[in-house]
Amino acid sequence: LRRQGKPWLRLQATLHAGGKDALCSVIEYGARHGYDAVNVGRVDRKYDASLTRPGPLEEEWIFEEADRVANQN
Repeated sequence: LRRQGKPWLRLQATLHAGGKDALCSVIEYGARHGYDAVNVGRVDRKYDASLTRPGPLEEEWIFEEADRVANQN
């Protein structure tokens, strides 16, 4: 628990190819509403091959942008 007796709050998002804007929106939402963190997981395509994952360079670019957004809020 936090000092104020409130629980820690986290959001969880999955990282999709072309998903930079959506991930940054989740981070901004969490910051506006007092969440403590946003967990980001990679898409598991085992059960749905139509889901797309970013390649290594796109993933790096998405995380760099997500870090920038997180540090602004």
